[in-house]
Amino acid sequence: MTYLTDAQLHKAAQYLETREGGFANAIALAYYRADKDNEKILLNAFAPLFEQAYEKWADYDTPQTTKGESK
Repeated sequence: MTYLTDAQLHKAAQYLETREGGFANAIALAYYRADKDNEKILLNAFAPLFEQAYEKWADYDTPQTTKGESK
């Protein structure tokens, strides 16, 4: 399985769909359509793919503040 929360998995699927290659895109689309049983199968097989995509892109999407700027 994976350490990502449901919200993080969904965000990772979005990254896989739009920012990674064709295979990752297909896995993301399958994840969106999967029922709970098939979701577990996908995550058992491809957890590292979801985790790597989330780790790669999550910080990129997080707004960064610069010196003198407030959040």
